[in-house]
Amino acid sequence: VNPGEDSLTGSVAATYTPGGQGEGQSEEVVFPPSSSPSYVTVPGDGFAKPFTLTAGKWIIRIRAQGVLLDYLVLLPSDYYEAPILREKITQPCTYTAAADRDTNCLLYKHLVMNRFNSVLATQGQSSSLRRLRPTLDHPDMASLTGRQDRLELSLRVSLPGPYALVLEYASEVDMVQNVNLIITGQSESRMQARANIYSCQYSFLCRSVAVDETNRLAVFQLTHKAELVLQTSSASLLLVHKVYAVPLKEFSMEYVEPKVLCISVNGRFTEDSQYCIPGQYDRPSSALVLDAARDGHLSTLRGVPEQQEFDYWRRRRQSGPGGLYLGAQTEGVLLKSPQTEISFSARVPEPGRYVFVVQYCQPEHLSFPVEVLVDGGGHIWQGYVNASLCLRVSCCREVVVAERRIALDLPRHDVTITLKVPPGKTLTLDYIVVIPSDRYSPDFLNEKLLDKSSDFSRQCGQHGFHIDPVTSSRFCRDSARSLVAAYNDGALPCSCDMSGSTGPGCNPAGGQCSCRPHVIGRQCSRCATGFYGFPYCRPCECGQRLCHEVTGQCICPPQTVKPACRVCESE
Repeated sequence: VNPGEDSLTGSVAATYTPGGQGEGQSEEVVFPPSSSPSYVTVPGDGFAKPFTLTAGKWIIRIRAQGVLLDYLVLLPSDYYEAPILREKITQPCTYTAAADRDTNCLLYKHLVMNRFNSVLATQGQSSSLRRLRPTLDHPDMASLTGRQDRLELSLRVSLPGPYALVLEYASEVDMVQNVNLIITGQSESRMQARANIYSCQYSFLCRSVAVDETNRLAVFQLTHKAELVLQTSSASLLLVHKVYAVPLKEFSMEYVEPKVLCISVNGRFTEDSQYCIPGQYDRPSSALVLDAARDGHLSTLRGVPEQQEFDYWRRRRQSGPGGLYLGAQTEGVLLKSPQTEISFSARVPEPGRYVFVVQYCQPEHLSFPVEVLVDGGGHIWQGYVNASLCLRVSCCREVVVAERRIALDLPRHDVTITLKVPPGKTLTLDYIVVIPSDRYSPDFLNEKLLDKSSDFSRQCGQHGFHIDPVTSSRFCRDSARSLVAAYNDGALPCSCDMSGSTGPGCNPAGGQCSCRPHVIGRQCSRCATGFYGFPYCRPCECGQRLCHEVTGQCICPPQTVKPACRVCESE
C-alpha cells in the first residue's frame, strides 16, 4: 500500500466465513518495510482497530486458522463505520412477575421532597387499614379498597398558607382511578379535591398532584394542623405511601414528573447505580473538550491553599447530594457555595463560530440558569446554560445561549470560559465541549442509543451468523431485523409481482410474497423448476429433462435428440 507523501491513519479489517466444525479465528499482522520489522497485531474479534501507518510501502500478512478469508480492506479511519446494533430503550422497569429481568429498561427516579412537610399513609386511621408491600424493595404502604374505604391522616405544616398536595402511590390496576382528598378541621369550610391515579407498577413510586373540579392545581389554605381524608371512587386496590404538602410558591411539576436515572439490565426499586449500564455521548473529532477536573480553575477561597481547596472539591465530586452516586465515569467538580465559580483557558484550532455544550449533573434543585461568560478576544459573550434537573448517572448536556444564539463568534484562537452558579445552588460540572458550528447537531445533547453489537457477536456469531427463525433466540432474531432495517434505512417494500402473487402483502419476516401455484421467488416473479411460461406456469414437456423457463424449450445434453433427449443424434 502506498498512501502517498502524507501519513495515513487507517483500519484493517477482514471479512471471513468460518470453516470446519469450530468457530473461526483470524489475525491481521502488518509489517513496515525495514530490515528487522516491528509489527502491529490486530486481533480478529470482529471489530476493526485503528492504527497509524507512515507514508511508504507496507507488507500486510494475514494469519488465520479455521476460516476462509475473502478479502482485505484498508480504509482511512474517518471513512470506516463498524456495523453497530443500537437499541432504543423506552420501557420503564416494572416489578410485576411478567417483567423480563434480562431485558433492558429505563430506571426512573423523582426529585427528593424530604424538605417538605408530609405524612405517611401507614400512620393514618381506617376501619380496614392494611399495610402492604408489592415487593421487598418497596416501603410499607396503606391499602385503599372499595368505594367506602376511608383513610384519615393528620397533616402538619410549618407555616400557615396556601399549599399544593402531592400523593405518592403504587397501583397495578390498568385504568384511571380517582382519589378524593378532603381537608377538615380548618377555620374555613371543608376543602375538597381529587388526584388522578394511573397504573403504576414500576420500579419507582408514582406521584399525582391534587386538582380541583376544573382540572387545575388545587390550592389548600392550611393552618398548622389539618385533618386529611382520602377516599377512593372505585373498588380497585390502591397503595398509598405518602402525602406531601408543598408551599404554593415553591411548587413545580418537576416534583411530579419522574426523571430517567439510567438504563438497567434488571430494573429494581433502588437508586443504586450498580444495576445501571453506563451511558455515552457523542464527541465530534473536531471538538475541543475541556475537562473540569483537569482544565478548570476554581476561584480561590480566603484562607485555604488553592491545591488543598481543589483536592477537597475533587474528593466530593463522586457523590452528589443525598448520596446519589454520580458514577466513576465522571471526573466532575462540585460547584457549591462558597465555591461557585470555575474558569477555563483554551485555544481553538482556528477562529470562527463555535457552540459550547456543557455536561453536568444536577440532582438537587429545580431548573436554574448558570451564568456563562465567553471571552474570545474583542467581544465578550454574556449568556447562560440552563441547569435543568438531571438525575442521570451519566449526567446531562445543555448548550450555552448568549444573546439569543448558540453559535458564538471567536475572532481569535485564545478563549476564556467562566461559569458561575447562583448562591444556594449546587452543580457538578463534568466538562465543556467546544464544537465548530458547522459540525454541531442537536443529537449531541442526547445520550447515544444502547450499543448491542458485542452482545450480538457473542450470542449470535456461531455458524457464520446464520439466524434460524425457529431455533435462534429472540434477541438474535430481533437483532437481525434491526440490522437489516438500519442497513436499508428502514423497512423494505414487498414489491410482489402482481402477475405471480396472490396479493400485495408479504411476510413481515423476510418479505416472502404469497405465490400462485408453480411460481417461486421472494417476489413471485418466476416459474418453479420444471415449469415454464410465467405467469401461467406449465409443466415442461421434456420427460425427465428441464426446459427453458420462458420458452419451454427442452434443455438437453449436446448431440441428443429432442424433446426426450434420450438418444444420441446420428452423424
